[in-house]
Amino acid sequence: RAVRALEVLPEGVVNVVTGYGPEAGLPLVAHREVELVAFTGSQATGRKVAVTCAEQLKKCHLELGGNDPLIVDEGVDLEVAAKGAAWACYLNMGQVCTSAERFYVVGRAFDEFVERFVAFTRTLRIGDPLGPDVDLGPMVSAEQRAKVEKKIADSVSAGA
Repeated sequence: RAVRALEVLPEGVVNVVTGYGPEAGLPLVAHREVELVAFTGSQATGRKVAVTCAEQLKKCHLELGGNDPLIVDEGVDLEVAAKGAAWACYLNMGQVCTSAERFYVVGRAFDEFVERFVAFTRTLRIGDPLGPDVDLGPMVSAEQRAKVEKKIADSVSAGA
């Protein structure tokens, strides 16, 4: 769909700029011809974006620090809920701001939900995302993997 859209849109309507914040993002946010900035990311970077926009009285929309809960209520189909929760957590290897980060399981559903969630998770196949028998691809970088491993270690240390 995106490729087809690019074929019919006028040149310059869609532009992609890659790079890290200080080199790529800051010049865009600070540029005088940019009228509105929409940013999704960390609170720390969001603060910098907001300050830069405020200095120029520029419109700004921030979506910061995803901390997305998933609620599983009693009476739902726990098989469907467990699979949906796993995909909400693991899709894109959790590297998107809308990944489910914590689950609230109501009442008696807890044990069965956890059992089904773990069982489904164990069936997922990790590998080359272009492979026919692969469900989940790799982390985007070694740096990202290290961040995730630290979060896991911190969670385990805190009693998870």
